[in-house]
Amino acid sequence: MERQGDRRDAAFEAYLNVLSDAIAMGHAKRIAPFCDYCTGLLMPLERKSVEPLAAATAPEQVSAQHQSLLHLVGEAPWFDEKLLSKVCDVVLPRIVERGGWSAP
Repeated sequence: MERQGDRRDAAFEAYLNVLSDAIAMGHAKRIAPFCDYCTGLLMPLERKSVEPLAAATAPEQVSAQHQSLLHLVGEAPWFDEKLLSKVCDVVLPRIVERGGWSAP
């Protein structure tokens, strides 16, 4: 069965790859759960908690996915500042490029 993450479009995949550097912190095993978590947040789900995200992103292995996402969200160390800095590095230039932001 095809996983949800296998159907991401190229632009979103590239964006997640950039952000993954800030999440992995030397632990490559964090990247897939992070990408699945982000993908799940964008899915049309009624609830955005870990359990429905796990069911939607890995329906063939919900229990393992649930544990993986729980670990990412609740226990895996990562730095908000580093992640937000990466988001700004990628998103802000695109907003400016499209005329949606004028720096003060």
